[in-house]
Amino acid sequence: MRVLHVVPSLAARRGGPTVAVLGAARHLAERGVEVELVSTRADLEDGEEVALCAALDGVARLTLVDTFGPKRLELSAEVVPILWSALGRTDVVHVHTVFTFPVAVVPMLARLRRVPVVIRPAGTLDRVCLADGPARQKAWAVRAWVRPNLALAAAVHATSDAEAAELARFCDPKHIQVIPHGVDLPSLTPRIPNARFRIGTLGRLDPIKRVERVIEAAARLSNVELAIAGDGEPAYVAELRAYADRLGIPTEWLGHLDGESKAAFWSSCDAVVFASRSESFGLAAAEAAAAACAIVTTPAVALAAELTAHSAGLVTSADPGALALALGRLRDSPSLRQELGHSARALCQAAWSWPAVAAQLEGLYQSVLGDRPA
Repeated sequence: MRVLHVVPSLAARRGGPTVAVLGAARHLAERGVEVELVSTRADLEDGEEVALCAALDGVARLTLVDTFGPKRLELSAEVVPILWSALGRTDVVHVHTVFTFPVAVVPMLARLRRVPVVIRPAGTLDRVCLADGPARQKAWAVRAWVRPNLALAAAVHATSDAEAAELARFCDPKHIQVIPHGVDLPSLTPRIPNARFRIGTLGRLDPIKRVERVIEAAARLSNVELAIAGDGEPAYVAELRAYADRLGIPTEWLGHLDGESKAAFWSSCDAVVFASRSESFGLAAAEAAAAACAIVTTPAVALAAELTAHSAGLVTSADPGALALALGRLRDSPSLRQELGHSARALCQAAWSWPAVAAQLEGLYQSVLGDRPA
């Protein structure tokens, strides 16, 4: 089987979509699937393209195209002929996100090539995300090409039941397939005791993540320190830094982490917290679960329901007082932290580990191939 993945950018700063696509490519290739990726050079930093090519060498064929025009539209003069050629040598195309030019043109080209399309909106059609930023332009795009593209798709890929419910507003629910993000299970190392209770959070630094709530919650507790991993717009990051300084919270700002640095981050934290306004899955929380962290999250993170069902984390509102209460419970109970971490790791291994998720993706591709009209 030959599968083409199309994603607007593979830059590390784009967060979840990049992690998901690269992980899928690696683990599908291990199952004997021929994988090809088409993306753009948008947001790639110095050395990042070389690192991507090295990481995918022998795993997947990678083509990157230049872009022009307004930021985050990813307009490209060369992407259409490249996609047309790639579609001629693929069985299924998997599209990640819905708004930008490279992903918007795929369903039409694939229809002409008679290649079935799987579309993963990656949370971009959740109510909170649609209302965030240029809402009027997004509403126009939904009418102009997002809904028509979803109608052309052989399947719409949701990563959680919560996202599936959101997507049912835009397409036939019968076409929605729920397959979670995949997560690597790292080897566990003993946690080193910290002088203060160390609270961590990781993710793209954006207002939707509500990191200021985490900072305020930490300010309500004694004997704590914060570790904040992630990157974002410089002006917003500066606001967060100034806020932590005003509240007098000892804070370590770690920037973007991946690989070994991310694994070291999880193992350094006594507890981790995620206070997002909206997460169609919650990849960072799943990675924390894989590392056996004690997790505090809000109901807006889609996997919170599974954490609750398996006693694998504390779920509370994003009110700083409620977050502080949950974190205080963990600070005062090492046994509770250990119990939650063990349950979270077991849940991740059963539900979100990459081998299981890659098998589900391959099954999805086989099903849409089986449904393809003659």
